[in-house]
Amino acid sequence: MFVEILPNVPKITNTYHYKVSDELRNQISFGLLVVVPFGRKLVQGIVVSLDTIPPTDVTNYKYVESILDPYPVLTKAQLDLARWLSKKYYTNLVDCVVMMLPQGLSQRFDYIYELADERLTLHTDYQKQITTLLKEQGPIQGRRLGKTLKIRNWKSVVERLVSRGVVNKTAVLSPPNVKPKTTTIVRLIPGINDKEFAETKFSDRSQAAHNRRLDVLRFLFRHNLAVDKSVVYSETGANISDLKSLVKQGYVMLENIETIRNSLSELNVRVAKPPKLVDAQDDAWSIMKEAFVISDPKPFLLYGVTGSGKTEMYMRAVSEVLKQGKQAIVLVPEIALTPQTVRRFLERFSGRVGLIHSKLSAGEKYDTWRRCRSGDLDVVVGARSALFTPLPNIGLVIVDEEHEEAYRQDPPVQPPYYNARDAAVAYASQLGAVCILGSATPDITSMTFANKEKFVKITLSDRIMGHGEILGYQDSVVDNICAHESLDFNKTESLYISLPDVEIVDMRHELRAGNRSMFSRTLKKSLSQVLESQEQAILFINRRGHASYVFCRDCGYTLKCPRCSIPFTYHSTYHKLVCHHCNLRHNSKSSCPSCSSARIKHFGVGTESVEEEVKRYFPDARTVRWDRDVTKAAGSHDQILNRFVDRKADVLIGTQMIAKGLDLPLVTLVGVVTCDVGLTLPDYRASERTFQVLTQVAGRSGRSRLGGHVVMQTYMPDHHAIVSAARHDYDGFYKKEIELRRHHNYPPFGKIVRLLGNNTNNITIESDAQSIAEELRTRIRKYRASSTDVIGPAPCFFSKSGGRYRWHVVLRGPDPAELANIKLPSGWRLEVDPLSLL
Repeated sequence: MFVEILPNVPKITNTYHYKVSDELRNQISFGLLVVVPFGRKLVQGIVVSLDTIPPTDVTNYKYVESILDPYPVLTKAQLDLARWLSKKYYTNLVDCVVMMLPQGLSQRFDYIYELADERLTLHTDYQKQITTLLKEQGPIQGRRLGKTLKIRNWKSVVERLVSRGVVNKTAVLSPPNVKPKTTTIVRLIPGINDKEFAETKFSDRSQAAHNRRLDVLRFLFRHNLAVDKSVVYSETGANISDLKSLVKQGYVMLENIETIRNSLSELNVRVAKPPKLVDAQDDAWSIMKEAFVISDPKPFLLYGVTGSGKTEMYMRAVSEVLKQGKQAIVLVPEIALTPQTVRRFLERFSGRVGLIHSKLSAGEKYDTWRRCRSGDLDVVVGARSALFTPLPNIGLVIVDEEHEEAYRQDPPVQPPYYNARDAAVAYASQLGAVCILGSATPDITSMTFANKEKFVKITLSDRIMGHGEILGYQDSVVDNICAHESLDFNKTESLYISLPDVEIVDMRHELRAGNRSMFSRTLKKSLSQVLESQEQAILFINRRGHASYVFCRDCGYTLKCPRCSIPFTYHSTYHKLVCHHCNLRHNSKSSCPSCSSARIKHFGVGTESVEEEVKRYFPDARTVRWDRDVTKAAGSHDQILNRFVDRKADVLIGTQMIAKGLDLPLVTLVGVVTCDVGLTLPDYRASERTFQVLTQVAGRSGRSRLGGHVVMQTYMPDHHAIVSAARHDYDGFYKKEIELRRHHNYPPFGKIVRLLGNNTNNITIESDAQSIAEELRTRIRKYRASSTDVIGPAPCFFSKSGGRYRWHVVLRGPDPAELANIKLPSGWRLEVDPLSLL
């Protein structure tokens, strides 16, 4: 019997055939994780085919050594998706497969060294040091041996001993870094009664030990159940020696049971019933429901304004697929969005939901992965990596906020570099599953696909204040802080509400009027009214930190990161200059490095400076920041959100992570401190990104009967992205933007690939870029691909990062990826469908 194996070896592009011994023949199956010899090493491999006919020109086959996990770690559907990713993004198949396995499951190759014959003559002190260590400690794994020895070239010394027969070495795989967590429980042996306790001497040597062991038995008898040994220790003062003694005497037994690491176990939720749908939702659901009974449904683009009830449509779809005995994957772009989204799904599908994202521990991810594999969970909610959970029968894939760039995986994360939204569409198509892409501001390409009927477009154009019980909750929250007239509704009703009014403030006029504050007079007045009414406000800025750059007012010198050549950002919290590209940190400068002047100016705005400005004008206002600097710790997103929800803060100040997904009834004001960040960047998606984030953040205001107002501050009040966002006019923005794309042949009309390189030597990287561009032009002439353009070569907008110079070459045309699939110099990579050209 033969099997086809994909070895877990970097840069491997092929699979290999191995023989299966009679001993393993009945155990081997598709998707199993196995150990195979590869060259002189042992490596992990995954079975990707059974009973295959091996190549006729090969006669000497190696055998599968062993099976690491009796259950498959990869499904056939996942392998198909991995092959699609490999082909689409021109990346190694093994990288795509390894990405689908839980962190820590991979095992590294190593050797076990042990002393064979110490009688042989040793010539050096290093050899004597190694043999003495092996004699004292016995067999040692290579990595531990290397850490223990203070010898730089220890490997060559050991290999010399191996060649002379002094030391033996055996190839092994290191144990995985993650495994099931077990807890030891203590239970009484059946039939034991408390009368026996008083007549038994539990220790001949110590009365204290006797008393502890007697206390253990009385405690177990009193509770009449199995108890975690740590509880026994804390309640009785006993230790492991006491328990082992009681086991030996036949009174108790110790059992190791698995403890599931579940990040959702401490989340208190109440079971919620589905609300009655409004007419628009009902019409939408009647269309969507039909897709669950056909074999090859088209993807849905659920285009709904902020607050239109898209999440309820997701949950109806999940409920439908669960009725069919299938499972669902729900992708969200930001970790910050996950808690609220998970809570809503937990309320509806209690006990059936798992969570996957990068902030979970390796153990939590591993246990959730195993529960998905075994079918214990039916719904997985999480960031892009949640797409790769091994659910056995997927019937639905949802991508919320499908336009978000967070779905794109790029460095410094390891390859493959892919877009999870596009992968989700492909995966659902392979499975015959329903795919729903949802957004209030759909990606231009997605909307074009919908308009061309590649996707089925469903529109929800009205904002819903809430359904039944949600309205009651909102009303109670509002009544607690103000004397607004209560709503008149019953529990089956849903009420509509208008989108918030948006006011554009031209900051050029503010400067002419003598207002040099970062807050316009309009924003200050609106914020004052909100605070007086005991309502809440969100202030949005597209930059964390205190100041966007630091410069000298005498000579104009700007303090830049020496590794990235971009301006440092000043953080007043810890008085540091921070590079937001490579995280290099310098002490704040009191004088100019160029001219020694003390006239150093912190210019621009960041979340810290916005917070200071709020406190300057409104000293009694309670503020909370939500940006990357304050959300590094596990659970920090939840803590910040809960603080604001519990009304322990009046003003939430944050970056893009607050722009979407939050439903806060007391927020009646959103202030965009500056709309212009990123709008003039040399990137074809700059306008689209600005429109999307402004529309999304404006949607956080006016979610209850209190209504809402949005103030957008800008120096470019006539730009179509800002004007369209202020009008909540996606269609108007789309019409303007699609014509610009058509004129320049940008997606969705043409496709783009980018070849991006970096090097510590700017001359080398420029030379590489020139050579690549010339080779691409030669290939275009050779294959007569005249409709494909080469743009560049050129230094990137961010021309230096982490001490490495960056150059790129862009190909634009009907199908440029195949033309760009060339052998690249070291430090270069191919990006297919990049979301940014910066």
